[in-house]
Amino acid sequence: MQKRQWELPHYFELVAAALILAAGCVWPFAAWGQENGKEIPPGLVARTETFFRALSDTTAEPERAFRELLASGPLASRTDEVKKLAERYRKLQQQHGSFVQAERISAKMIGSDVVNLRYLHKAEKSPVAWYFTYYRPPGATGQIQEWVVISLRFDTRIDELAP
Repeated sequence: MQKRQWELPHYFELVAAALILAAGCVWPFAAWGQENGKEIPPGLVARTETFFRALSDTTAEPERAFRELLASGPLASRTDEVKKLAERYRKLQQQHGSFVQAERISAKMIGSDVVNLRYLHKAEKSPVAWYFTYYRPPGATGQIQEWVVISLRFDTRIDELAP
């Protein structure tokens, strides 16, 4: 029986195949935190997920979580709107059960100062779709301003979460 020797062309084919396979495994992670080619500010994702944890806290009122999320934005001064959001949330929770987990479905930069986040908030009985729009207003003297929530909605129209 003859001993097989590696021929140079086969060796390069194997190396090329290994590199292609490795690139295919690494590429999806290169875009982690990016959507449509732009970097999503990690603080916004953390802020949104902190909001969901606060909503899941059964010892706290949902109104507090909404107030904290909307603080320093245009919706913060509308206390009646914050109360309505908290009441809608309570009704939704009664219908769908306690919320268990939030999963980010998409994040999209619109220009450099608007971010849309979509989440699937999984409850015991059925999921709820959440939509957040953050805005970073330009500063009067060119200073970078803080991100604020300018739009927040949630509903059971799960099909709208699909891209």
